[in-house]
Amino acid sequence: MRKIKNSEILGMNNAIAEFEKLNEKIPFKLSYALSKHKDSIQKHTMDFDKARIAICEEYADKDEAGKPIVNPDSGYKLSEDNMKIVNEKVFELLEEEVEVPDYQVSVNDLPNDFGFSPAEFPNNSIFMRYLCRD
Repeated sequence: MRKIKNSEILGMNNAIAEFEKLNEKIPFKLSYALSKHKDSIQKHTMDFDKARIAICEEYADKDEAGKPIVNPDSGYKLSEDNMKIVNEKVFELLEEEVEVPDYQVSVNDLPNDFGFSPAEFPNNSIFMRYLCRD
């Protein structure tokens, strides 16, 4: 297992979705590596979202019933002071490290052409650094 920050996990979740669109172009070793990581990354993404929502609900303004007030367009209603606290706590959450599988593929196993340039691939550097070894 390896440790990686939640902030990187969130980017990799998007990157996996992009790779899955290229299913027929992905070589077996890379496809296997993606499958090894997908469940772990999605689990950590869901855990992050639950923790983030819990933070927001704790500091949100409450209605008469004690429930957090949520505006459909802007999310949780927060005082200015509580907004600062929420931002700090979410930032701390983004910096926390979680364990992920330590399975990588060689960069030599990657195809030369995915159908788009590296600049077009979202979160490319984070994900490729995580998934590939030299």
